[in-house]
Amino acid sequence: MKKHNNLEDRIKSLFEFKNDEQKFEFEKLVLQTEFMLFIADLMKKSGIENRAQLAAKLDISESMVSQLFSGDKSINMDILTKLQRIFDIRFRLADATGLMLQIKNQ
Repeated sequence: MKKHNNLEDRIKSLFEFKNDEQKFEFEKLVLQTEFMLFIADLMKKSGIENRAQLAAKLDISESMVSQLFSGDKSINMDILTKLQRIFDIRFRLADATGLMLQIKNQ
């Protein structure tokens, strides 16, 4: 039973943060990882076979694409806009309940 408690404590400690900045960085990494998994799925569906091809379409370096996938670099609005064009999609914001947040044209 002691081993189970030790393992359980170790797992719990993965989600304990020393400060808010540490928690923020973790949340940011999780969000980017989920997003890049979504992009990897779109790549497969669109016939983009590797990160080099994606880099060429985004007009950025292969290194930058690798850093985006690893979470070392954050996605910016330029890249989001290019991804929309490449995959012919539109990103929309929603709150935690799924309610869409829309910006109306004036």
